[in-house]
Amino acid sequence: MLSTDLVMTWFLSELTESNLLISLLRPIEVGSWYFLQLLLSGYVRRRSRSLPLYRAMGAIRVASLVALSVATCVLNRLEVLLIVFIAVFTASSVAAGVAGLPFLNVVVKTIPSTRRGMYFGWRRFVGGLLGLAGAALVKVILSPGFALGFPENYALLFFIGSLATLLAVGSFSVVLEPIGVEEPRALHPGRAWRATLGRVIRDRSYIRYLAVRVAMAVGNMALPFYAVYARRALNVSGSYLGIYLMGSTLASVLSNLIVGRLGDRYGNRLLVCLTALTAGLPPAAALALTQIGGPLAGRGALFTLVFVCQGLHATVHVIGSNNYLLELGPSTERVTYIGLAHGVIGLAVLASPLGGVVVDQLGFPALFTLSLACALVATALSIGLIEPREIQAVEQ
Repeated sequence: MLSTDLVMTWFLSELTESNLLISLLRPIEVGSWYFLQLLLSGYVRRRSRSLPLYRAMGAIRVASLVALSVATCVLNRLEVLLIVFIAVFTASSVAAGVAGLPFLNVVVKTIPSTRRGMYFGWRRFVGGLLGLAGAALVKVILSPGFALGFPENYALLFFIGSLATLLAVGSFSVVLEPIGVEEPRALHPGRAWRATLGRVIRDRSYIRYLAVRVAMAVGNMALPFYAVYARRALNVSGSYLGIYLMGSTLASVLSNLIVGRLGDRYGNRLLVCLTALTAGLPPAAALALTQIGGPLAGRGALFTLVFVCQGLHATVHVIGSNNYLLELGPSTERVTYIGLAHGVIGLAVLASPLGGVVVDQLGFPALFTLSLACALVATALSIGLIEPREIQAVEQ
């Protein structure tokens, strides 16, 4: 219900026609998640527990969403609502980014590496089933015949989303986190980065993994513009958001447990390769559908295929890419490895606003073509990755 690439992007496109502003949402959200974790790696390493930081950031996320719901309901001037939306969205994204490293650290502490695939699989499977209900609500609330019009209908979505976020943050906050080893002399983030750099340079698989993720991050600049293309070129109504969300969520639900089992049984290298490969499916589908003629309504319905492909890619990415990273590097430097990787990926995500420039200058097909090319580069690079479990088995 709070999908950045669909609901948030669609809402912003109602407030402005600026492709540059629209393209900022993804770097704000994803860049906050990745880049801040590099800066926080030393702080997290110095503490035996990570959950207190996660809980504090969760409170900020929920408060930000409630504030967005209220502002959307009471503000009449769209230009003021635009400013408030960007500010609140940024605050929520930064809080989620700060919470990301404690979240991953708790997962590593509590879930064995051979069970993390199914952990994330079940987590996304059950959440996906609930997501189908959320997508149905989006379809109803944003339909032209709903009792609330714009922007009150979005205010309702944001409020329901804040309740769901409260439930999610609250449930993870009561996980029994094992006490870790405190590192009172943990290095300052800058020094930790320099201390780890020598090891990273010698770790060819780590460097190649970063190259794969950077290529995909650059290609993902097209993600917000699938919904924008559907709205502007295909003239679909807001109710189609529910259909697109259902397609994306259903693909995720049906693939989660399969992907999780593949990762647990055959290793996460396979899933990283599949992540790179499936990254090319949404832009390929979008390019193909831009060449199809016929009534706009039919083309709008067919465009659901793009979001089905995106749902499949998102599943493989969340389960495979994250778990692969968690297995790289020694356990004593895990937090720094994660923070450094996410910092590099976060910098790549900052290139996302170029997607708006490409659309303005060359059009949507050019952006989709660039995204497909980046996915092909990522696929070629992923083939040379190693399987971390094989190295761990040899060392043991």
